[in-house]
Amino acid sequence: MPMNSPASCGNGVPGESSDVSQSLRKWWAGCCTFPSACRTGCESRKAGDSPCKTSPSGGALHPAEAYLLARNVQGVPRGIYHYDALGHRLQEIRRGATPRPRSRNYWQGSGGFRDAAFVVFLAAVFHRTQWKYDYPRAYRAVLAEAGHLCQTFCLTATWLGLAPFCTMAFADTRIEKALSLDGISESVLYAMGAGTKPAKK
Repeated sequence: MPMNSPASCGNGVPGESSDVSQSLRKWWAGCCTFPSACRTGCESRKAGDSPCKTSPSGGALHPAEAYLLARNVQGVPRGIYHYDALGHRLQEIRRGATPRPRSRNYWQGSGGFRDAAFVVFLAAVFHRTQWKYDYPRAYRAVLAEAGHLCQTFCLTATWLGLAPFCTMAFADTRIEKALSLDGISESVLYAMGAGTKPAKK
């Protein structure tokens, strides 16, 4: 599923959102758009187009993969998707809404997240980093990258007028099963999502 150009989304300057970014747990029930937090476009070079990125990656190895759980997103049918960063498109894994009881079981004491319009599960393909950095400290680089990407996501969502959240309190095994991941070569590290901001009282 092709996505809109990141440059065509939102208003203002993304960096300005750092002054107003906040994490919320309650959302209005309205539909929202899905932000792109991974790339900002392409730069033309002699060897071809090179994707521009918003977050650093140790050794420029990019072990991160993003999976979308869409529940109430404009133009995106409910279901689970993989985000193809290079092609800037969503690849369908499973069509249809995740049953609410099952969705509730994804979270460890954070059931309010099941009402978000969408959730992005950030996973890591460890071999992409391990082949070059074959020592324990490389794991820290992978975790740091997950943090960089999550912060970029929250800033981008805020810039688009959405209400973002992020958490590591989730049921790894259940989510990895839903995403068809083995939990060893590729494992979920972080969850982030958003919804429409609730009306001010």
